[in-house]
Amino acid sequence: MGAACLAPSVLRLQADDSANTPRPSFGEFPANLHQYRRAFPVRCAELIKSHIGTSPSKIAVFFDIDEKTARDWLSGKAAPSGPFVAIICARIPGAAAYLLEAA
Repeated sequence: MGAACLAPSVLRLQADDSANTPRPSFGEFPANLHQYRRAFPVRCAELIKSHIGTSPSKIAVFFDIDEKTARDWLSGKAAPSGPFVAIICARIPGAAAYLLEAA
């Protein structure tokens, strides 16, 4: 189950010993959201390149987006969001787990 599907009651705040500030946690594994935000575009780019291809025009057609957006996704400059991430997770086995490993 993806983090977005968890009820708010499942999330709990856990103290971060290094900064003494609370941060969200999923189960027993604390989520480092800053690390995740940095790694997510790169991981998406890796998944797209390895399973869909490296052609911006092919990716643009696959996701029904413009080629500039596809180039940004491939470079890791930007990342897919919302329904595009859902499509990636639905079409690529293990994609959800791979993307969440960055947290």
